[in-house]
Amino acid sequence: MTPRRTPLFTLSATALAITAALGNARAETLDTVTVEGERDANPGTVTVDTRGQTGAPTLDGGGFLRQINGISAGRMSQHGLEPVIRGQQQTRINVMLDGAYIHGGCPNRMDPPSSFAVVESFDAVTVEKGVQSVLHGGGGSGGTVRFERRTAERARQPGIQGEAFVGGSDNGLDYALGGDVIAAGERAYVRAFAERKEADDYEDGDGNEIPASFDTTAGGLIAGFRPAEGQVLEAGIEASRTDDVRYAGRGMDGIYDDADTYRVKYRNRAIEGAVDGIRAEVYRSEVDHLMDNYSLRPAGMMKMETPTESDTTGGRLVLTSDAAGWTVDYGVDLQNNERTAFAQMPNGMKAFAIWPDAEIRQTGLFAEGERVLAGGGRLTLGLRHDWVEASMDDELPKTRDGIDDQEERNLGGLARIEQPFGDGTVFAGLSRSVRTADATERFVYKKDSWEGVPDLDPETHHQVDVGIDQTHAGVNWSGVLFYDDVGDYILETRESGVRSYRNIDAHFMGLELDGRAALSDALTLGASLAWVRGQNDSDNRDLPQIPPLNGQLSLDYQPGDWSTGARLRFADDQNNVDPVSGMDTGPTPGYAVLDLYGHLALGQRTRLRLGMDNVFDRTYAEHVNEDLNALFGQPVTINEPGRTVWARIDTRF
Repeated sequence: MTPRRTPLFTLSATALAITAALGNARAETLDTVTVEGERDANPGTVTVDTRGQTGAPTLDGGGFLRQINGISAGRMSQHGLEPVIRGQQQTRINVMLDGAYIHGGCPNRMDPPSSFAVVESFDAVTVEKGVQSVLHGGGGSGGTVRFERRTAERARQPGIQGEAFVGGSDNGLDYALGGDVIAAGERAYVRAFAERKEADDYEDGDGNEIPASFDTTAGGLIAGFRPAEGQVLEAGIEASRTDDVRYAGRGMDGIYDDADTYRVKYRNRAIEGAVDGIRAEVYRSEVDHLMDNYSLRPAGMMKMETPTESDTTGGRLVLTSDAAGWTVDYGVDLQNNERTAFAQMPNGMKAFAIWPDAEIRQTGLFAEGERVLAGGGRLTLGLRHDWVEASMDDELPKTRDGIDDQEERNLGGLARIEQPFGDGTVFAGLSRSVRTADATERFVYKKDSWEGVPDLDPETHHQVDVGIDQTHAGVNWSGVLFYDDVGDYILETRESGVRSYRNIDAHFMGLELDGRAALSDALTLGASLAWVRGQNDSDNRDLPQIPPLNGQLSLDYQPGDWSTGARLRFADDQNNVDPVSGMDTGPTPGYAVLDLYGHLALGQRTRLRLGMDNVFDRTYAEHVNEDLNALFGQPVTINEPGRTVWARIDTRF
């Protein structure tokens, strides 16, 4: 078996030790939190407090994101859920973990970027649906997800502060525990966080056991210094170790998935002259992944394993200036991802290169300005230009030869306007974004089985969205309509018996509705609804892997230091499927699932949360179950967990 890189488990041990040592620090009153995300005037942007969830403990970042309206997730296990925003997924969504990009080590995406998020160590998660900024890298047509640590802001309060939690369930998650501590002085601060989760296989509503066990240990250290008022210099290191992940219906399991991330940040908001502020960040993420078909399951006719590496280096420099009534952010960002993966025998004899030293280098220049309009409105204009270079090593064994390096010049931009209207705000946005093909779509290669296309054209998305956010008489509601016309959409297909990719023309359209009404001082009614349709215009058929109409209804009662609530999650039938590409398992029936939850304050700093998901033990599955299983046998739909009782205790100090 291929050896792992030098582990960094000492980070987790150190962080846990700090948490335990500081557990008796002075307590602060526990704030009341709700599951409702914060929104500014644009309902397409949602910020969620990671400690404000009312549901069961989350198993990874993709599971956490599913609580937000308009976001679904594809399931292969309990770990590695793939987020889907407005019908788009994978590299159509930019995912940033405290400013860093991480690209997973599995060609079949056992480990999407959100799977590396130690959710409880982040202060907030901000989701921008669609294209609402040009500052966060190229592409991002489906949206941008930012897992944010606001360490410098929190460290303005001197002393020691932190949180700790422990929880578990009777169906899947054996236990989860973790801690997050900040110690701050007048100019310097340090933050330590750690988390440990162990999960077993779970049962669906029919009592069938779904292979989905795993265990994760993660932790990190951040140190910061303020040279002067308005300036912050910060450095951090983070390690994540996920082992023995079983994947239902897959031909392989994840033996280990290791990620190490390094970050350095500098911010200065007190520069005099033409430049009013500067933000500089550099990062490096290293992922080691090993999957095989024999360690966690009965061995087949031939034992095979696939060791992979995915290393990403990047950074950004953002300058801010005020001129002629505009506040303008402008600068440059870079991202370089290198990936290598071999299929080999347990003795190390290589069979073929899946990722043949694939490398994609992206450099972007951007400028985005905002101006306050008469009447309190806002106008935002942005422009972005990306240089993309893609290459591979065509001299590796059993790899295609004669593959030329690829270059692209991609131009994107946006225009958005928000204007007060009655008791709320209306907005409209128009954008162009370009997504380059990723390493798998370009370079993956397994002769006569799975072949990337090196000269794929980049996707060009032209989007428009309009919406309203209004509050009146105790009722807050918002609605968004969107349309995305896509040229050269990259469609994964198995039409010829070989898994491959081709460019088509396509479009997406949909709507999202959210509302909350205060029925009394203690009783709140909530509702959300999301619908999206994806169409393959070139072949006049539906796009695969599009979620059906879905939503939630909730009723929450909080008279004082305790609360209780009920949530109905539902989805309609999905009959709009692609029967040709081989991506969909077929039509999916609808479902309605009831969850119950509540919390009780145990003093001023501790809270007990408990609940029951899927109360009536329904058997159901999300439609976005990608049919990769057909590569290894009969199509398999992975059901969601059946009735699950869970509990969690949180404390702040």
